[in-house]
Amino acid sequence: MKYDVIIIGAGPGGIFSAYELVKRKPELKIAVFELGNPLERRHCPIDGKKVKSCIKCKTCAIMSGFGGAGAFSDGKYNITNDFGGTLFEYIGKKQAVELMKYVDEINMENGGEGTKLYSTAGTKFKKLCLQNKLNLLDASVRHLGTDINYVVLQNLYEKMKAHVDFYFDASVDKVEKTEDGYAVVVGDERYEGTYIISAGRSGSKWMETVCTDLKIPTLSNRVDIGVRVELPAEVFSRLTDELYESKIVYRTEKFEDMVRTFCMNPRGVVVNENTNGIITVNGHS
Repeated sequence: MKYDVIIIGAGPGGIFSAYELVKRKPELKIAVFELGNPLERRHCPIDGKKVKSCIKCKTCAIMSGFGGAGAFSDGKYNITNDFGGTLFEYIGKKQAVELMKYVDEINMENGGEGTKLYSTAGTKFKKLCLQNKLNLLDASVRHLGTDINYVVLQNLYEKMKAHVDFYFDASVDKVEKTEDGYAVVVGDERYEGTYIISAGRSGSKWMETVCTDLKIPTLSNRVDIGVRVELPAEVFSRLTDELYESKIVYRTEKFEDMVRTFCMNPRGVVVNENTNGIITVNGHS
């Protein structure tokens, strides 16, 4: 099978790549290969009663499938260059923020309308943090919530499925260079494409091997070590009512280690995530 563009991974990167290509170049033949399942078939077996811990499914329903690791998350979309990635290093800070706002508009057009956009602009907490040797990072945060996030993703899929070939439960084993493009090997099948977009978080370890084989240079990101703390919602309500989520940075005096708050989920729940065999937690609200 021959395609113009092959996309590996149906997380946010893969979804919005396909969405934009369909919108701008509807004549293109596009395929998306996803390790996990369609949205409606993503179900974690942990119910807290019969199954209380991770049973290491073939693919983690929380981490893999249409929507990626963020499908069942808290549905927070941060519009900022201060954290969450380094896209601005490649395209500039202004264009990076413009693209984030564009994605926010797409979310609003596909079921997210009426959700709240929080902002640190003009907040009294900025001054309060500075008075206590803390730094409140600038950001706007769109909180869709887990339920609305699901609706947005489902609507995007419905719009694209007639124009894009989606292959689910399809693990790409290998990427090969061809004379006029690339080929991907999925089990016993081989698919060719002029261009390939690889956009997966769960497949990051696998992508390392692909880059090595194809002699593509890579960079190592830092790793943040996180501790999830559960508190009564009222303890942080002063902050969360106005900002929903705040990234507050503290630099320790002795060793100048940087510590920051991360991922607030007021009145939410904590769930397991399986990343390459490492069991971690995430918050939904």
